[in-house]
Parts: sequence; structure tokens; C-alpha cells
Amino acid sequence: MRSLELFLLHPLPERAARARLNALQRLLSKARKTAEEHVQVEGALMQRFDVTRQRDWPVAPLARLGDGETVDDGFWICADPVHLQVDRDALILVEATRYELRQPEARALLETLNQHFDRAALHFSAPTPQRWYARLAQSPAIETVPVHEAAGRNVDALLPRGEQALFWHRIFNEIQMLLHEHPVNQAREERGLPAINSVWFWGAGILPAHANGNWSHIWTSDPLSRGLALLAKIDSDDVPGDLAQWLVLARDGSHLVVLKDADAERIEEGWLGPALQALRARSLGALSLSASIDSAVARFDLTRSDLWKFWRRASA
Repeated sequence: MRSLELFLLHPLPERAARARLNALQRLLSKARKTAEEHVQVEGALMQRFDVTRQRDWPVAPLARLGDGETVDDGFWICADPVHLQVDRDALILVEATRYELRQPEARALLETLNQHFDRAALHFSAPTPQRWYARLAQSPAIETVPVHEAAGRNVDALLPRGEQALFWHRIFNEIQMLLHEHPVNQAREERGLPAINSVWFWGAGILPAHANGNWSHIWTSDPLSRGLALLAKIDSDDVPGDLAQWLVLARDGSHLVVLKDADAERIEEGWLGPALQALRARSLGALSLSASIDSAVARFDLTRSDLWKFWRRASA
């Protein structure tokens, strides 16, 4: 028998929107709300693998591992390319995933950064055009905000905090000056594309010694999840298009499916609705959903017998 846990790396829709999603609303109304963590969603995922927080949640070394890159015993930090948009007295962060960025452009920008900074103390690399990392000579002694949480917001109050905060604020400003009139950005602006005028530092740490998980298989297209699967020595594959495809591929056992940037309609129609039907038909033994909801990360567990418990009402 197969059991399925869906883990969303993005928030559930607002309460009003949830009410229009029949399968989601039914799951929330019948499931047992067994966990709620006031942590970043990446932190909640790592906790499921028994990975503990360092000074920051160690997203960078794990995601780099999931990107198929070598990760040594040094300190790593995500240094994602971003566009800072001036809005009156504010700088608003726009993620690079929102627009085109080519590998040659990323390579040229990182060459400039690596020429400027001491390669022994801060060295940049880009396994993909839109995911950059930096290796550090020592612990950065900061706490950070994930890039997706900073997106669309004024960055002033979201910059790294901690003992070395001022040092990292200077680095942040220095990078903006280096990239401001870079030939890559001049060419981009001529094509009507946003400039890559900064990087966003977050998720620093060293690669954990180990990770644990009780799943027989993990399905994900997300580098952090792939890295966790590799560290835990659990087989993983890309996420199928929907539950129907997954049912064809998945063998008996406990499965974790990590969805990133999936819209509510895809989750409702492609996964939750069919999963509830599979639960009723006994082709699925148990169903769980983990996601951030109302500023927390909660987990909802459901079995076939829970579907008939009419006295339960929505808890979220």
C-alpha cells in the first residue's frame, strides 16, 4: 500500500480562496492537524529530515548538493541574482526567476565579483543561471531572510542581522556598485530586460553530517529537497505531472512529493482531488499535506476513515 505526503514550498491560498477549493477544504476539514512550526518553510522541511538549524538554516550546502555540485566542508551561502527596483525611498526585490537570465550572462557577472572579492574569503559560482552560491572562509555569523520571503518587499529591514550584519550590508552595497554599469546589464537594458544589480544572501551553513527520512521514495524538482534526499540516501525522481502519473510510477511504501511554485489549481485538480478519490478507492493508504498557512507551517494527516467523520470542521 502506498502513502503520500505532499509538501508545498509555498503558502496555501488565503482563507477566502481556500473556501473555493473543494478538495483542499475537505482535506482541511477532515484531517488531523498534527504539527505546526513557526519556522521558515525550508526549516520545516529540513526538520522532517532531522536536520537542525545552525546559525541559519543550511539551505545553501544542501541545495548546492541537489544541484549536482561538489560541497566541501566549508561554509556556503545562497547568493541569488536579483533585481532591485527603486520605488520612491525603497528598494524592492524582484527574483531572477521572474525574467530571463542566460548562463553566459551569469558567468560574466560572477567573473567580475570573483575578480573583486578575495577568492579565498568569498568565491561565487552558478550551477544554474538563476541559482548562485558563494563559498566562505569562515562562518558568516548572521541570520538571513529567504529570497522568496523578501520578494516584492523593501529590502532595508530584511538584510542579514547578527554579529557581522554591518560587514554583510557593506558587501551588499559593494556588489550593487560593481554591477550597476556592468556591460551585461547595459546590454540587458537595451533589450528591455531588468538589470541584475545585486545578489541576495541567505541560507548559510555547512553541509550537515547526515539526514534521516522514513520515506521509501522522494519526488521533487527542487534542489534543496534533492540535496536532502541524497544526504539521507533515499532514491528521488522529478515530480510527475499529476497524481495519475504518480500512481503509475510509485511502488508500495511511503512517498514524499515536494511541490515548488505550483499554483492552487494544479494542486487542487492534479493532486488533492485525485488523492481524495484514491483514498476512498483504497489505492492510497494515507494522505498528508504540509504547507505554510497563516504564518506557520502545519501538517494535515488524513486516512480513509477520517473522510466519514462528519463532526470534524475546518481547523485552518
